Amino acid sequence: MKWMLWKDFTIDELYEVLKLRSEIFVVEQECPYQDLDDLDQDALHLTYREKGKLIGYLRLLFPKENMIKIGRVVVEKEHRHLGIATKLLKESLQWIKENREEKEILLSAQVYATKLYSNLGFQKEGESYLEDGIPHIEMKKDIV
Repeated sequence: MKWMLWKDFTIDELYEVLKLRSEIFVVEQECPYQDLDDLDQDALHLTYREKGKLIGYLRLLFPKENMIKIGRVVVEKEHRHLGIATKLLKESLQWIKENREEKEILLSAQVYATKLYSNLGFQKEGESYLEDGIPHIEMKKDIV
């Protein structure tokens, strides 16, 4: 796993990340939406590779004081159900604990994935809603 700032990406690495996000979030999930949302430049990115190939990714956003938002959690289709998303999330929680003072972590979970996040201590917040035609729910974890 490797943490990266926007400026650290090579052109090829950035292409791989955007391609993976597009393959899953736009093509596989049949969800035409604007993935390039002008937030990547200020995010912290975590990549996961096996044999040099990008197979997992997530990003951390810092939208306001005392809050971190996890987003764009994605694992290549052929590598799902192998615990990679959990590894990415655990790494991000550890990094946050060691490097930040924020007291709250938020994410917008696709409803089908809430068990993954619940297993890591995230709690559902509010009611589910549609985002780009896919049921989502806000989830929160307080840092102790």
